[in-house]
Amino acid sequence: MTALVNTASTSSRAREHLAHALEHWGHLLPSQGPMTTFVHHNTLHGLQHQPFERAVAEGERLLGGRAYEPVERGRARYRARPRSTGS
Repeated sequence: MTALVNTASTSSRAREHLAHALEHWGHLLPSQGPMTTFVHHNTLHGLQHQPFERAVAEGERLLGGRAYEPVERGRARYRARPRSTGS
């Protein structure tokens, strides 16, 4: 009988731990359920109220990334592309 009580107690603690972890980390999960067909999910939906250019700048600041490739890099890539000879 003691083994059953210990197992139940361990199971209860595990459930409490899981419930706490889900509550703690749940804010990182999307608010919708699993998508069966992917269409689109705007990960920056919190910035939708801002004008586009301001939202892009804020997204760069928050995430530490770049929204656009530097112009000179794009131009260099364009100039280096293979070209058709028209033969």
